[in-house]
Amino acid sequence: MTPIQMISFCTLCLLAAVALSAVLFPYSAMTREQVMSVQQPLPMEDFDLIDLGEDYGQLSVFDLIGYYIDNPPNPATLDNAPRKKHFGGC
Repeated sequence: MTPIQMISFCTLCLLAAVALSAVLFPYSAMTREQVMSVQQPLPMEDFDLIDLGEDYGQLSVFDLIGYYIDNPPNPATLDNAPRKKHFGGC
C-alpha cells in the first residue's frame, strides 16, 4: 500500500466514523428533562425492589444496605488472589 492510499483510507474511515456518530447521536441523546431527573439522587426508600433470583427473592435497597453494614466483606477476600471454587453447599 502506498502512503497516499493509506492516508486516503484513514481519512475515509475517520469521515465514516464522524458521519455515523452524527447520524446516531439523536437516538442516544437524552432530553433536558431526563438529564435533570438523573441529576437528583433518589432517597433510598423510593427505589423499587431488587430481584435477587429464586434463592433470595426481592429485597429493598434499605435491606441490602442494612445487611452490608451488619456483615461487611472480609478484607482477605478483596485482594486479587485466585479464589477456591466451592461446588454445592456453603
